[in-house]
Amino acid sequence: MQYSHYALTKILATLKACENDTQAAQRLIAKQILEDADLLQGVAAPHLKSIISHAVLHAQRLEQKEHDAKPTTQHAKVEEDMSGLGILQGAADNADQIFGRLSQQPVKPLKASQDHVNAIYQIAKKIDPEDKS
Repeated sequence: MQYSHYALTKILATLKACENDTQAAQRLIAKQILEDADLLQGVAAPHLKSIISHAVLHAQRLEQKEHDAKPTTQHAKVEEDMSGLGILQGAADNADQIFGRLSQQPVKPLKASQDHVNAIYQIAKKIDPEDKS
């Protein structure tokens, strides 16, 4: 779809009147569109398909977001447990634990294999060639 002949004529005349200053022409055309429905229709017509497509997709996303935002009973319970009172009660129930620490001792890391140690030494030698050991 193309711009209507009327809209194209008005746009070219506005550009000529503004001495090809596109910013000034855009401002003037925006003012003219407010008073001239035919100009608005002529300018907007080529873009209506994408405007309508955007509006439909936007509405669909909003509906999906609202659907996803409705908490189920399980989500409501989790939100209730994460309130300040829920956190305090959880801390009181686990009195044997110190806040921020695990109740079990962390597992000791495994020893690196000899292959890993050799690879580290090779990398170190490549980085620092002055060290000739």
